[in-house]
Amino acid sequence: MKLLLLIGCFLLSNYHTVGQIAVSIKITQTASYCGGAAPPPDLIEQFNTPAPLADKVIYLRKGKTNHTGRKTIQLKSDANGDISATLKPGFYAVVDETKKDRAYYNILRKRFSKPVENYGDLDTACLNTWLQTPQQVIEVAADKTIFYVNFHQPCHWNAIPCVQYTGPMPP
Repeated sequence: MKLLLLIGCFLLSNYHTVGQIAVSIKITQTASYCGGAAPPPDLIEQFNTPAPLADKVIYLRKGKTNHTGRKTIQLKSDANGDISATLKPGFYAVVDETKKDRAYYNILRKRFSKPVENYGDLDTACLNTWLQTPQQVIEVAADKTIFYVNFHQPCHWNAIPCVQYTGPMPP
């Protein structure tokens, strides 16, 4: 009887990890060159080379599409851009704070409902697609446990999704 009770307690205490896989997610960042004159090739290469992104918060949603109504798993990279987690097998949509819910989406809809200085009006169909499209989709499986997710930093005039920049370009 004590043995059965002991086994039952062990199974209950480890229930949350049954069927889960330890994964490693490497978070990196690249950037666009936003200066005026054409830069030397080595500078362009530096901007295009993924660098570890420390303290980046990402959100995972089960599935291949970012449905904001679904529950998220919040993870944060360490100083080296690494995240360790245990996940159930399957597909996960990876998004950042701009797509974790509809807050940023609603800000953009309100702010760019009509043209403003340096920006045209918002393409709503584009914004709906943008929100549903994850940064990346990963498939967790016994043979797929290491993932690389890169976030690209565009120039400030091109950073707002689905809105055309109409202002002056930098010198």
